[in-house]
Amino acid sequence: MWRQLRSRLGERNVACAGSDQPLQSRLGAVSRGVTETEIRFGMSAPFSGSAKELGRQMKLGVETAFNVINDVGGVHGRQVKLVAVDDGYEPTRTAETMKQL
Repeated sequence: MWRQLRSRLGERNVACAGSDQPLQSRLGAVSRGVTETEIRFGMSAPFSGSAKELGRQMKLGVETAFNVINDVGGVHGRQVKLVAVDDGYEPTRTAETMKQL
């Protein structure tokens, strides 16, 4: 299963997901965004303004990869989810969205 995923996404992109080491020991005892059923990742990108197409395409790429991972059972049974927030490609907004995430 992981071999097929690695060949589709590239070894580097799924190295953590394909590790034999238990997820909790890699992440520590308690990690924000990690539950028994899902792992949430945050993304701050431009979804408005002149660079909105860049943000939309980046989000589409991440969601496509996450769908492939989830289709083969997720990461140790956990589904991966993306939380995306709009920073409008403005550094001051990026700082705020990262605090939000």
